[in-house]
Amino acid sequence: MTVVRPVINTLTPEIDEFNSNTNILNIASSFTEVTIRMDLWSTMQVGDLVELILDGNESAPIAQQLVQSDPVEIQIVVPFKVAKTLFAVGNHTLRYKMTEKSQINNPNPPESLVGRSIELSFRVINDPVVADLKLDITSGAAGFSDSFANLLPANIAVVRGKPGARLHAHGKGKVQIYEAFGSDNTVIEIDADGTCPLTLIKVDQLDIGTARAVLPDDALSITKENSSEVILTQPVLFGDYKIVTGAASSKFLSYSYNNIGIADGRTETIFSVKLNSSLPGERVSVNMADTLGFLAKTRGVDVANRAIITEHLVDIVDNTAEFSVTSMQAGTFTISIATTFDDSEISQEIEFKSLG
Repeated sequence: MTVVRPVINTLTPEIDEFNSNTNILNIASSFTEVTIRMDLWSTMQVGDLVELILDGNESAPIAQQLVQSDPVEIQIVVPFKVAKTLFAVGNHTLRYKMTEKSQINNPNPPESLVGRSIELSFRVINDPVVADLKLDITSGAAGFSDSFANLLPANIAVVRGKPGARLHAHGKGKVQIYEAFGSDNTVIEIDADGTCPLTLIKVDQLDIGTARAVLPDDALSITKENSSEVILTQPVLFGDYKIVTGAASSKFLSYSYNNIGIADGRTETIFSVKLNSSLPGERVSVNMADTLGFLAKTRGVDVANRAIITEHLVDIVDNTAEFSVTSMQAGTFTISIATTFDDSEISQEIEFKSLG
């Protein structure tokens, strides 16, 4: 199959070591090399000269290579790896420059045989406080409704960084932070173990009886405590309650769950269950792999006893039940839910991913 490639002047370089979803390069972080890459372009030929141009200084490229051949791609350019010491604190630009192989030794090649990418603009900082700062977030939780006030489905964010660092978390769009009493921002402090968990919720309906306005771009952003500059940001992906169908619908109405979890052994993936009806003394029964941890209903993220057993019972309150699951290992696991007085069962797979 023929691969359709763009031309070089429509492409922009990327830097792997940027703080998440920002154009900020923090040279106080632990990496020693900066990795710059870009998509391949349609006119490249084996032997063409590709140069990496910093701040528009074409007379002194910071790296260069020749286009190589590859059995699959035919022509390739490998990512550049350059020492981080080449980048001074401040604002910079980077671009790729390509010179056709027949013109490499020509000091003034025709512009028609030279290609340049779009410039990547970025800022270099040297800030140990936010060095190696990372953000991971579970996904898929439905929203809160006062019609089911016992349930609080949520996505859990884990901020990782320097212990003791004080930062500011900002919810964007419909993101509210449970630890901030439902506000969309709060000052946080990285714990001694290098993490700070946050419970992210959205409100579908309040007791005033109206839905929240639809706001775009649900996200969580992190700044320093007294700064408005975003150091890193990640989208927050909410979902909806999943309607139960088939035989189990006689007992279960719907449920919310985090379809993507974090495999660190402590971060919750929350299940919020709505039942059609329940009897006095009836409880929800949860069956899952004994390698997973179980947490009773809690809004904390690291306070519950993680007994490793295969069946767990959850109290039903006003025809609702809520629990959480953790995993030490990455992988996909099946969670089965029933009640102690009924044979109806629902099952849901959940994927746990390693910390990024």
